[in-house]
Amino acid sequence: MITATTSSEPVLPDEPGLFVGKHIVGIGSYKPEMREFPKALYTHVRTMAVDTDYALVESGDVKVALEKGWIQKDQIVTLGKIISGKVHVTCGKEETTVFKSVGMALFDLIVSGFIYRRAVAKGIGREVVF
Repeated sequence: MITATTSSEPVLPDEPGLFVGKHIVGIGSYKPEMREFPKALYTHVRTMAVDTDYALVESGDVKVALEKGWIQKDQIVTLGKIISGKVHVTCGKEETTVFKSVGMALFDLIVSGFIYRRAVAKGIGREVVF
């Protein structure tokens, strides 16, 4: 599931069973007063990945969850630590995995470059010229 809104209220249903074994990506709520995720989302989360440590104070989805005790600070890791191998994340079939982005342009650039190179190597996609 992917959410991409600027809502001040969660946009997903507050039903824990809905999130079991799912991967959730939130890219919309980038301010402390914005939230996309309901309390139920955190029920089965062992680790939440964030693009940057700023998410802890910038994103309502992280900030509120920490303040209310739905998730603990030691459960939150940056994507950089996962990619570099400093942190190994595993999950079971019953767990929910979450990635919360507050929008770090460098990651967008790196990921888009990776996708582009992979598409060129596989001979897929369409070149668009402006």
